[in-house]
Amino acid sequence: MSLKERILKVLEENRDQFVSGQELAERLNVSRTAVWKAVKKLKQEGHEITASTNSGYRLEYLSDILSEPGIRLYLSSKNKELPIFIYDQAESTNSLAKKLAAEGAQNGSLVVAEEQSKGRGRMGRSFYSPSGTGLYMSMILSVHEELASALFTTIYAAVAVCRVINRLAGREARIKWVNDILIDGKKVCGILTESISDFESGMVETVILGIGLNIKTEVFPDEIRDTADSLSVYHIPRNRFVAEIANEVLLLKQESRKIVIEEYKRRSMMLGREIEYLDKGCRRSGKVLDINDSGHLIVEGESGEITALMYGEVVVKKTGLYKE
Repeated sequence: MSLKERILKVLEENRDQFVSGQELAERLNVSRTAVWKAVKKLKQEGHEITASTNSGYRLEYLSDILSEPGIRLYLSSKNKELPIFIYDQAESTNSLAKKLAAEGAQNGSLVVAEEQSKGRGRMGRSFYSPSGTGLYMSMILSVHEELASALFTTIYAAVAVCRVINRLAGREARIKWVNDILIDGKKVCGILTESISDFESGMVETVILGIGLNIKTEVFPDEIRDTADSLSVYHIPRNRFVAEIANEVLLLKQESRKIVIEEYKRRSMMLGREIEYLDKGCRRSGKVLDINDSGHLIVEGESGEITALMYGEVVVKKTGLYKE
């Protein structure tokens, strides 16, 4: 860890409090001039640090730049050593995560960006990812599972995000099957799960879990202005959201799937809803009866037939809720 990162770690641990230059120099075994130069670089990178001749340095309460020390501060003890890759800009964190996975990145690795120029959602859609206002992260998860089991990762992620939103933002988030998180009927988060398979075994070896969460995004493009929203949380650093979502995902993967799916169902806004869906290329209407233990949507069609949807495009009728 560089001197700059070590200083940032101390300032993060004492956020909104002054730490004297002398204390930093003594703790890190460097000169006060070296401390001053490192702090100057941190300020140039965008960290809001106040310097006072008599008091020292203070990382401001609302400073919100993604950093490894800032994320690691909130990781649980079991996850403290997870590899973290941070980028100012990326086309897509999922694309970067795939590349890192191919190069041997370990299970649980986190890939985070301040901005995505080509953020991706399901069905080839884009995910609006402006700089400095959202959380754009991917996790590399080693699984060695059949495809149907690997797809359950989206279930874990949806529950994890809802837990963190409730805990940090005090908002009640709902899951729109299978991969969207809504608050008051508007989308605040999208999840994109992609797999890397072994052609010989036919097993999924690695899952790339991508999560995009609007934390303090205020302006949206015209095409999503009426369906997208933000948590509007300014007092909690995005580093904490990254860490706590990662903690929850890895914790949930240790739970029994039955327990996880029960929570997923409690947080779902789909049960009992009238929907439109695609079945074998045809658009049909029906009513959601249940979500089974595999995460499939159980739908009763207009003629009474029962269909289990594993994936696909679903539109909730007569609600004005976000349409996938």
